[in-house]
Amino acid sequence: MPSPEDVHQLRCFNSSDSPSRPMGTVSNLKLHVGRLFKPATHGSAPSPSPPSSQTSIPPWNPARRIVTFVCLVSLICTAIIVAVVVAAVLLSKHVMQAPRPQRYRKLQFNAAVEVVPKPQNLVDRTNTIVVHRKSPAAWQSQSRQLQSLLDSYRTKGPCDPGGACSFPVGLVSENCSATDHFGYRTGAPCVALVFRKVQDWTPQPFTKEDLASPTVPEDVRAGYDPGLLFVSCKSEHINRDIDIRYSPYHGFPVRFFPAREGRLPPLLMLHFPNPPLKTEVWVTCRFWAKNLDQTGNGKLTFKLFVM
Repeated sequence: MPSPEDVHQLRCFNSSDSPSRPMGTVSNLKLHVGRLFKPATHGSAPSPSPPSSQTSIPPWNPARRIVTFVCLVSLICTAIIVAVVVAAVLLSKHVMQAPRPQRYRKLQFNAAVEVVPKPQNLVDRTNTIVVHRKSPAAWQSQSRQLQSLLDSYRTKGPCDPGGACSFPVGLVSENCSATDHFGYRTGAPCVALVFRKVQDWTPQPFTKEDLASPTVPEDVRAGYDPGLLFVSCKSEHINRDIDIRYSPYHGFPVRFFPAREGRLPPLLMLHFPNPPLKTEVWVTCRFWAKNLDQTGNGKLTFKLFVM
């Protein structure tokens, strides 16, 4: 490109020309114009370009954006994991520091009381104690179960300074003893109810106002002892009530609650002196305490069949 000075000289040269100038002058003009528009040589410096008025935009770099996205996702995931761990630690501390259940809490009664001898599930009947008087193998097996249970109570362990040392099995009725095979040979069986260890639970006795409720049967109201987890058993699905006798008490002594290490659970022996023969007797036992649900969890049912 011609410089501004060359352009100015060209203009001055053209203005000074006249139509009558000689041919040499035209040749000089061609030479001068050729010199002005002569292309730049290889070694000449390029002319500077005018500065741009817009800000330069960085080139597209997808790898850099991928790395940034991965770092952001990793940071979010790490924050979530830390939050979950902190929440778990705080929750575990809260559970460990939670107060122990109260002694008068509601008891889920299923599986709390064991029946000895154990009822059987047969083809034609379930949860039934079958008393077979003419089968020595059958009644001897049932007698051994009860004998083993009472022997465990006669083995005295270390005394518990906070309450009773051992359960008074010596007060169990003589009709429920190994001498007579606990009545299974004669068809007048005994059945033991054992209140298995339930930690941190004590039966809450009824008050006089509670006993006045119409939901409490008259026989319970008449014989109720606040020192016992009172038990009342009835026969069902037969035309008459059968005689049921209780020993050593009419329930489980409250002093044996709550369950403690080294202390045997209280037991109650039920004696059926004259059950009907070849009749399935449903026996329902209810346990009377203020903190037991009398509509469902406060009762136990088994069947008795004497043949």
